[in-house]
Amino acid sequence: MNIFVNLTSIQKYISLENFDDSAKDALLINSPRSLEACRRQGIEPRELVFQSLKKFKKSLGIEANSLTPQIIQMRYEHFEQRRREKLQILTHERLTVLGDEKKGVWSPDKGSAFRNQLSNHSSGNSPVRLGGVSSAGKKNSVLPISKALSSGPMDSAMIEKERQALEKIKQKQQKEIEQMMEYERKMQEIRDKNEEKQIKEKQKEEQRQQELFYKQKEQEAKKAQEEERR
Repeated sequence: MNIFVNLTSIQKYISLENFDDSAKDALLINSPRSLEACRRQGIEPRELVFQSLKKFKKSLGIEANSLTPQIIQMRYEHFEQRRREKLQILTHERLTVLGDEKKGVWSPDKGSAFRNQLSNHSSGNSPVRLGGVSSAGKKNSVLPISKALSSGPMDSAMIEKERQALEKIKQKQQKEIEQMMEYERKMQEIRDKNEEKQIKEKQKEEQRQQELFYKQKEQEAKKAQEEERR
């Protein structure tokens, strides 16, 4: 008997519990329950990895050249805040996934099968495969969703979960769009204020230089008059 185990073949699962949220080279989340939480919230695991200010600035590309360090810092802080919010949201969602698993309305294997099948169909009446096995026991049997809903409480609950997850993703995307628009509006206000400030400072400096010029001319004229009197 071979007592040696190939350790490289053993997959190390990274979940929300052991994910290193402060390491810039952290391994991506890959555990079934944490991935299900990500899927339900429409968040990709790579969005959770920490980024340094330098890397964030690099990700902005040529846009960074037109931004002040202050604005880049504000954008980075906003990005980091959103990342931590996502981690918090997913931590709570994972608890919901665990609860659904205990109730029997979700399981890692069957949940994955449903996700793969539903992602390939766009209409409500498109056929889906219930875990690759029909109620008659035939492999790869196909049922329409209308029949799948009545095929059992677990199947119905899982399809409802899919619908709720899709709705959450839509709401999340809409919220992020609104937040980004509000964020860009604030950034534009800051840019406008900075530009206005620079214009005023420039005008003030030009006025100061003009006053110095006239004052110097007056002093030169006064000095010339005094020399003539002598």
